[in-house]
Amino acid sequence: EFKIQTSQYDSGYGTRVPNTNLITRSGENQFHGDAWEFVRNDIFNANAFFRNATGQPRANLKQNQFGGTIGGPIKKDKLFFFSSYQGTRQVNGLDPDASLSTLLLPPLTNDRSAATIGSQFCPANKAPAMQTRYLTFAGGVQVACDGSNINPVALHLLQLKLPDGSYAIPTPQTILFSGANAGLGFSSYSLPSAYDENQYLLNVDYVISKKQTLSGRFYDATANTLRSFGTNFFRSPETPNTPGFPENEYDKDYITSVKLTSVLTSNVANEARITCTLANIDETGPGVPSAASIGMTPATPLFPEPPDFTIRGSLGGFRLGNIHNDYRSSTKTYSGEDTLSWVHGKQTIRTGVFVFRQDLQSFSSQSRGRITFQNFTDFLLGMSAAQNGSPQGFSNIQSIEANVGLGPRGEVVRSYTIDHGSAFVQDDTKITSRLTLNLGLRWEYLPPSWGPSGDLGNAWPSLLQLAPIPPASGTYLGTTVPANYNPNQINPYTGQPFGSPPAGVFVRPTKSYYANGAPLDSFAPRFGLAWQPGSKQTRVVVRGGYGWFYQLPSDGGNAPNTAQNNTQPFAQLFSDTGASNSASTLQKPFPTTTLGFVLRTPASRLTDRVIGPDFLIPKLQQWNLNVQYRFSPSLALDLGYVGSYGNNLLLAYDSNQPLLATPGHPVNCGLPSTPAGLGVSAAVFGTVGVDALGCVTTNTSANAYLRVPIVGETPTALQAHQSLGASWYNSMQATFRQQISHGLTFQVAYTFSKSEANTTVYNDQRNLNLDWARTSFDRTHRVITNFSYDLPSLRTNGFGGAMLRGWSISGIVIVQSGLPMSLTDRNGGSVYGFAGPATITLCPGATYKDLVTSGTTGSRLRNWINKSAICNGPAIGSDGSLGYGNTGQSIANGPGQFNTDFSIGKTTTVRGLREDAQLAFRVEFYNALNHPQFSNPGTTLGTANFGVITQTSVAPRLIQFGLKYLF
Repeated sequence: EFKIQTSQYDSGYGTRVPNTNLITRSGENQFHGDAWEFVRNDIFNANAFFRNATGQPRANLKQNQFGGTIGGPIKKDKLFFFSSYQGTRQVNGLDPDASLSTLLLPPLTNDRSAATIGSQFCPANKAPAMQTRYLTFAGGVQVACDGSNINPVALHLLQLKLPDGSYAIPTPQTILFSGANAGLGFSSYSLPSAYDENQYLLNVDYVISKKQTLSGRFYDATANTLRSFGTNFFRSPETPNTPGFPENEYDKDYITSVKLTSVLTSNVANEARITCTLANIDETGPGVPSAASIGMTPATPLFPEPPDFTIRGSLGGFRLGNIHNDYRSSTKTYSGEDTLSWVHGKQTIRTGVFVFRQDLQSFSSQSRGRITFQNFTDFLLGMSAAQNGSPQGFSNIQSIEANVGLGPRGEVVRSYTIDHGSAFVQDDTKITSRLTLNLGLRWEYLPPSWGPSGDLGNAWPSLLQLAPIPPASGTYLGTTVPANYNPNQINPYTGQPFGSPPAGVFVRPTKSYYANGAPLDSFAPRFGLAWQPGSKQTRVVVRGGYGWFYQLPSDGGNAPNTAQNNTQPFAQLFSDTGASNSASTLQKPFPTTTLGFVLRTPASRLTDRVIGPDFLIPKLQQWNLNVQYRFSPSLALDLGYVGSYGNNLLLAYDSNQPLLATPGHPVNCGLPSTPAGLGVSAAVFGTVGVDALGCVTTNTSANAYLRVPIVGETPTALQAHQSLGASWYNSMQATFRQQISHGLTFQVAYTFSKSEANTTVYNDQRNLNLDWARTSFDRTHRVITNFSYDLPSLRTNGFGGAMLRGWSISGIVIVQSGLPMSLTDRNGGSVYGFAGPATITLCPGATYKDLVTSGTTGSRLRNWINKSAICNGPAIGSDGSLGYGNTGQSIANGPGQFNTDFSIGKTTTVRGLREDAQLAFRVEFYNALNHPQFSNPGTTLGTANFGVITQTSVAPRLIQFGLKYLF
């Protein structure tokens, strides 16, 4: 049984809102148990929408879930047990995250010779109206029509075949003949994933005496997962994975909990609990060729596999490989709590303490790296800016990202310890027979996570600003290491110790990223009431509550906007975009990995990262007010308001966004005024706009890295993770419920809400006030209806009566608004070195309402967005490079959702192990009406996926059969 704490007034709960309690059964003096099997098979299912659209057969789906429970006495009235087992065996070709991939592809054929590919994709062979589609994003050299300049690495990948004989970059299943993407390939692939899990649970309860009970809970689970298209972690829906790059995952989880319940007096009780958990994850990407075999140099020699290739643009969008396929972690958690309860007259008072420690060690997956191309023709060339003659100084590889470190395969090894303590007091008082007040106060001790191995690298803004333009000899100012930095740690790339921090490196006073520890004033008040107005009426009840909740920051977890990377000296972060990545080629996309302390010079292009340095605890305030009117003992209406406000929330923004220069107001005066001083050729120096005084006087894409506030760091470096975010949530909630009456139970719940935050930063990285917008999960309207009806039993004896009795039906219907979309422009922000995502630019006179086309969902799958309302972004640079757009975030909605799940079942008394033993049979229909429900379209202007829907959000109709024997 799961219980989710949603009220605000109980101070016994803190952090991790909403709190979820998992309650498992205990044994009794009689033996009870059950056994079950639930079965799914694709012969009963409908086909997926896009599988139908491309003429592909129904996807494979076979699932068996089976198990049983048994509980009873070991020693009557003294010692009891309850145990369960559940096994899952699944082969699933319908999982949209792991098994299905619908792609817009370049119109490749099975002839993968350089001459054929050159003829297909050179702009010179196309009609004038179609040439733009085939131009590279970098500009300069284009694909030769004879294929003579196709990069050997690209050609090798195009000719690479998978074990089944198909190409790693697929030949499309179909070619589109109409619409904006006419001539491109459209394919829907289903590769069955597999999931095998075994779960074991054992509960033991020992009655020590009438006043004391000792309980133990033991859980063990092992799972093996094959994801045919790799992990979905941070996967963009605009670049789905191609077949051939799966992921194997092994999970092992243990939970042990021991509780002592003591009745101290007739009105005082105490509950003490100790819990230990262990969670291990091991993910690997099998079957990938080595980087050397296709002519590439990997991001690190310790991980000799090729990177993730992400290809987007006007010729389709897809990914070859997956940067997040390789990951390992081990998480150990220890907690203890004690709660004392005292009932005194009309008061119930509880007080307690809680302590918690979590040790996490993970091996990051990002040593594989990722390279991104803004068009398929850029991939075909794979040249540096010097080779392709890009007028904006772009390599054909638009961006690179990798994080390499000390792990055996070059992984970043992240070790964190998270400590947490709390204490609370709660007073629930019945003031009168019609008014109850709940008053509570909780104190939280929440220090930042810290690294026991002393390897948490960080850069501090205040120290970087001491030398915004570094000397030619370089500086280490800005680099910091923790108090427990270990100079004897061996650098695997040199075989030598890292050594003592050089002059300029600051040793932080703490073992965390931050300058300070836990604030000691984190008190969280709670208040609640339940009031029945009047003196005699029994139909109306008013309930309300208010509370503060401090959240547990996680610098190493998967929470949004927490840092996932590490930097010097024990790790090296590559995150270069645009002209900062000008030297990248397909043969060698990444700089050479060295680790250690790296000097910042005017010619360097570092990508360090900032956390803090001030540590603040995120805080959430929640409140509600609810009125319930009961029409009858079984029929009631609830109408209420629920709201919340969060502050000190973590957000991430690019703090090194370039400044804008003019001849009258130059920037960064004092730069070297020679090509050698900037580490560039004389030809390049003539394009970067640096005058004789070392001042930058012009704005271009090529000189963005010289206009940054901290020279020597790229425009996309110094991503700052700071507690500057806030959020609002407001909602009206109405629930009409019928408790069981004549066999019928139903509930209709409607929510009208708005969720806003500024924790995702687009456009100008220096003006966070512009980022207030609806959150990505906001749904304005949401209606959920659930019902259960026990069909009337006919009073008939014998076999006929047994067959007609015990039938029931139930269902859940969900109707909700679509999710918000933020529309971006891949060309936007180029004058700022692509420091942050740029939104689109609305044409004069157009409004947000003009952005979404009209008609049925099915008629708009390829044109959800009205492109005629969108214009080119503002040209700011002297080279025509663009600024940011004039729109905000979450400015339009995607498709809504209408889903119905339905089940029919029968319960029959069959005896057997017990006289009252029952057999329950169920048939469950998921998406019973087989209603296609779609994900949002692509949202990046300038790509083939923009405004095109290629994914469904809900599986087609699935049917599951279940059989359960209860005794």
